[in-house]
Amino acid sequence: MPTDPQPDLDPAEAALIRAKARALARRGVIPRGDAADAEQDLALAVLAARVGFDPARGNAAAFVRTVVNRAADRLARGRFAAKRHPGRVVPLAALAELADPNGDPAGRAADVAAAVAALPPDLHAVAEALTGGTVAAAARALGVSRASLYPRIREIRSWFERAGLGDDR
Repeated sequence: MPTDPQPDLDPAEAALIRAKARALARRGVIPRGDAADAEQDLALAVLAARVGFDPARGNAAAFVRTVVNRAADRLARGRFAAKRHPGRVVPLAALAELADPNGDPAGRAADVAAAVAALPPDLHAVAEALTGGTVAAAARALGVSRASLYPRIREIRSWFERAGLGDDR
């Protein structure tokens, strides 16, 4: 069912918003049934951004196009963000804070410490770098790229799973 154009939008803006929402659905970024919701989100972004428009600095059509494109990018980013790494890589400190199956947090911390100690030296260094923060921070500390760190993290994860510290969330 087509949506009615927003009363505060001119026809060109409404057409641009409709076209962008349909493009998002066509590319599979959003479900086809959510195109009307996307139109509303994009229209809201345009209406909210209007207060910041200065006609002396640029033309209105370019401003609206930019606002719609950025709002569409935010929709796409938000849609796929949860799919990127939902809890796949957690700091070792967070893992150690979880209670073990018997409910003893100290037991879980000891198990994590034993698993880290059993790692080969190259993986041990990665695990230590991951203890306090993010993958990006660990990559900087080790002087490697994040892309080269992810295979090592997968290997550490497999060592932890073999030690009985698998994903039990």
